[in-house]
Amino acid sequence: MSSERKFSFIYSEIIEDENDMIGHIAYSLYKSNKISYIEQFKADNNNQQPSESDLNGFHQASRPTIPALRIQAEQLLSNFTQLTLEETILEIQLETKENQENTLIEIIKPIIPSKPKGPWDGFWMSVLVKSVQALVVAIIFFLIIFGASAKDDFWGTIRKMIPESHQNQDNKRSDSTKTDTTSIKH
Repeated sequence: MSSERKFSFIYSEIIEDENDMIGHIAYSLYKSNKISYIEQFKADNNNQQPSESDLNGFHQASRPTIPALRIQAEQLLSNFTQLTLEETILEIQLETKENQENTLIEIIKPIIPSKPKGPWDGFWMSVLVKSVQALVVAIIFFLIIFGASAKDDFWGTIRKMIPESHQNQDNKRSDSTKTDTTSIKH
């Protein structure tokens, strides 16, 4: 009977009330230490079970370690809580990202053009676009090369490229304008 009181006394010293989670963890640590003590005792004494007096020595040695057991239990509970929170945060982040992606897909779906409906939406439209792009690039290259070759007299070079018939018409207009102005002066 006296051994039962010691067990109950240790239990009530470690666990403050039935909702004391840290106390229950500390008591589990105490029990684990007690099992280790018994196994070591058996290994040292030819597999013989410890007597009540041997266990009494363990109980007396364990009483000062109760605050340390509670601290260790707090640390274990804190680590467990931290790991659980980290996992929960990761799950929430992944779920939030997935929900954002799904929401964006639902929002963008009406904006994204559907698959080609006719020949102009597909192959022929891309041929037309590429042809226009090639033409624009060719014009740009022409202007760059032409500008570099005619860097001194750019506009004079452009006038030389215009066919003579246009220049003759321009000259005739300028001559008739000169004639009109000279006849007005006389």
